[in-house]
Amino acid sequence: MEGQPHENLEAVVTRATALGASDLLLFHYLGGGMTVRVKIDGVWRQASEYGEADAKRMLNRMKTAAGIATGGLLTPVDKDWKPTIAGHEQVIRVAAHPAANGEKIALRLQWDGGTLPLDQLGMNPANLYEYEQLLAEPNGLIAHIGPVGSGKTVLQYAGLGHIAGTEKSVSTIEDPPERILPGVAHMAINIDAGATFPVWMKSMLRGSDDVLLVGEMRDSETALSVLQLAKAGTLILSTIHANDNLTAIERLVEFTGHSRSSVVEATRGLVSQRLLRRLHKDCNGNGCEGCGQIGYAGRIPVHEILTVNAQFERAVTDGANTYQLREIATEYRAAHNLPTLLQDAQRLVDEGITDEKETRRVLGRGRVE
Repeated sequence: MEGQPHENLEAVVTRATALGASDLLLFHYLGGGMTVRVKIDGVWRQASEYGEADAKRMLNRMKTAAGIATGGLLTPVDKDWKPTIAGHEQVIRVAAHPAANGEKIALRLQWDGGTLPLDQLGMNPANLYEYEQLLAEPNGLIAHIGPVGSGKTVLQYAGLGHIAGTEKSVSTIEDPPERILPGVAHMAINIDAGATFPVWMKSMLRGSDDVLLVGEMRDSETALSVLQLAKAGTLILSTIHANDNLTAIERLVEFTGHSRSSVVEATRGLVSQRLLRRLHKDCNGNGCEGCGQIGYAGRIPVHEILTVNAQFERAVTDGANTYQLREIATEYRAAHNLPTLLQDAQRLVDEGITDEKETRRVLGRGRVE
């Protein structure tokens, strides 16, 4: 992905999108030009470099369009940039941060992978069945757990697609909506207009939705509203950043100030997801021109589901500690043939879809619940 003199940032985004990149990282050095890195299949790669004159021109044009001051950054800035790419307007999230030696600007590219049916995501059959059972619940929270870029949104959209078209009213609150699904009302966050997550959630408390997707539980007010709606009869799909399912419960306790039993009462299940790179079929992971000598091409998800059943809920009410809850979750998984993240990953290694190196890179060496 060679940089070209006098080009604009839209051309860089176009090439990055063609390569399947999900993110761009621009670092503008003080008086020293700019480097561009692209994130493909969850891994950063060096892409191109630009001299100072081109860097300033490209960044100033983007900043002006996104409503960011073109002078040196003094504080972090989060804005949306709406360039026209291949004849279509895209919404690209811009996170700009000042640094001692320049400024770092991250661009989250618009998801352009389509919406796959739930049964085409590559889920373990037992996990797929369990997730479908959670989606069939009439109310409660289904929390999707994982770091940024782990595919949670793709899974949620597939879940919505599974539900939409039924005799249910379905809405979403997102920042911004990444796909428009038939039969779903998509509500967009607009901070400048005052349409924040908490504002939308207060409105939804007076609504009549059967199913609601909340893009992310990122603050206490949103999390409190999610639990209130879940207990009031709405099925909620949302995400929270945590390392595992049990930790996510504790984060919700911290967010809301509710007791652990109150949080669990509102929760139907928690779904951890990670994405592993696939071995490139043409070279079997050895590296070739087709995969850029990387050995991998594309990704596949692995999951771990914690279903909140009556036994788990009683144990929480009785004051069970984390170890005891983990044992109950393990017993449930064993009885229903549900894997942990590592077990799900090992299945893919055994089938030759990925390898141990990739599993360790994403999941680490220890046990991940």
